[in-house]
Amino acid sequence: MGYFRQNIAMDLGSSNVYVAVERKGIAVREPSVVAVREKEGEVVAIGRAAKEMVGKTDSEISTVYPIRNGVISEYTITMNMISYFLDHAIKNPIKRILRPDV
Repeated sequence: MGYFRQNIAMDLGSSNVYVAVERKGIAVREPSVVAVREKEGEVVAIGRAAKEMVGKTDSEISTVYPIRNGVISEYTITMNMISYFLDHAIKNPIKRILRPDV
C-alpha cells in the first residue's frame, strides 16, 4: 500500500455496479448490463450504453445481465465488465500499472 497504489472497493450487484476509490468517493455507478455480439462473443457495449440497447438490438447482438440474484452467471462477461469499470475508475496511468488493491 505504497504512495502510488490505490484502494478500491467494488460492489457487483445484479442491477448496478459501484466502484469507490479511496479519498475520491464513488468513481463509477453503472448498470450491470453487457451487450454481446452472439457469433464472435465480442463485447459491444457495457453499462449505460448496453442498458440503452436492451430490447432494441437485432438478432446478432444480445444484452446480458452477467450477475443474477447476486451470483456471477457469466464468468468471462463479468471479467470484461470488471476490467472496463476499473479502467474508468483509475485515471492515472501509473496507478494502473501498479495494480490497485480491490
